[in-house]
Amino acid sequence: MKKGILIVTKKGSAKIKRDDNKQVTSPKTYLYNEYIPESGKRKIDCEYEDDEKGQILKVCVEGVELPKDIGLVEKRGLKAKKEQATLAALKKDEEAEKKYAAHFKNDLLPIADYQHYWPKDIANLNLKSIHADNYALKLNKLAAFDQEKDKFVSFVKGKNDVKQYVPLWEDSFFKDKVNRQKIITKELFGADKFSQLKLKLFNRLALGLGNASVYETSMTLHHIYGVPYLPASSIKGVVRNWILQECFSETKEAEEKAMEDQLFIALFGGDYRKEKYQGGIVFLDAFPTAAPEIEVDVMNPHYGKWYNNQGAPTDKDKPNPIFFLTVAADTEFQFLFGENKNYVGWSSLNYKDENGIIGKLNMEDKSPTLLNIIQAWTKNALQNHGLGAKTAVGYGFFEE
Repeated sequence: MKKGILIVTKKGSAKIKRDDNKQVTSPKTYLYNEYIPESGKRKIDCEYEDDEKGQILKVCVEGVELPKDIGLVEKRGLKAKKEQATLAALKKDEEAEKKYAAHFKNDLLPIADYQHYWPKDIANLNLKSIHADNYALKLNKLAAFDQEKDKFVSFVKGKNDVKQYVPLWEDSFFKDKVNRQKIITKELFGADKFSQLKLKLFNRLALGLGNASVYETSMTLHHIYGVPYLPASSIKGVVRNWILQECFSETKEAEEKAMEDQLFIALFGGDYRKEKYQGGIVFLDAFPTAAPEIEVDVMNPHYGKWYNNQGAPTDKDKPNPIFFLTVAADTEFQFLFGENKNYVGWSSLNYKDENGIIGKLNMEDKSPTLLNIIQAWTKNALQNHGLGAKTAVGYGFFEE
């Protein structure tokens, strides 16, 4: 430590006179009460430590460090922590801006050429700095209006690229979501009363094109998370229809015939011999296991007048491209199923395979559970029938 002279005034302030005769202010965190003179100044020999800038860090008198004002020390410590937190937040924002700069390169949102019918408080926000990650809100509530085309647009096709509303998703969110859903399903139905299936898209998925929307087409997005998902009702409907088609023919009597099949009733419920039964299987919503890509696709009707019964199709007709959003190929989804604990008549049906619901699956297990059966049929339906819109031209098919 360096040697100096501590100079204390009657007001309680203090300075340290260094070897070069320069005086430096001593820290206010020290208590100088016992050295305060009645008048003038008091000088005491001391030792001190300073930093590179000459600021005093520590003061000792007769080898003992001066007592400190604990309240002031704590107050300054809190202030320093607050400043550090502010700097850390600013640094985090800067890193986020760099990280998402490329991500937002083709985002439609900041384009000033489009009118937005937003509330005033929303319009005044810098939405790019917020990085709103709810894609459903961004797409449906922050719609851009093209005055020239007199319609709302969710993407704009340029010469070299397509500008669209870009979802801001992290793989970790989807991983946590599907893991949490699996844990809840296991707790709800029991460890041996639920099953899991993972399949990925073979081609793009178009789901909810006809849903209500300010755009020409729509897309099914979760109302809370704002992400693409497969509603449980859609999955159940596709699997049920596929079994009807494969096992009970495509006639109008297929539904009536299915109501006489014990195994079909056990799976999906219905009226069996004048009694009503709940289905024995519960379908859950299916979510992507990682952040999916949203891609713009187009359908291009050439003969609009003919489709609307306004004339014959000719080469003079103008094509009318209709753009729509899809989930990209190779997106993996998690499917979950549970056994319905409230199934009425659970033990009264013997599940006789009267129409080949089990037989047509060619399963190795000759006495499969309801979960085994429905999982196998879900896989079969999604691989051979598909889900969503435009399955006739290859959309919505899955593979392992």
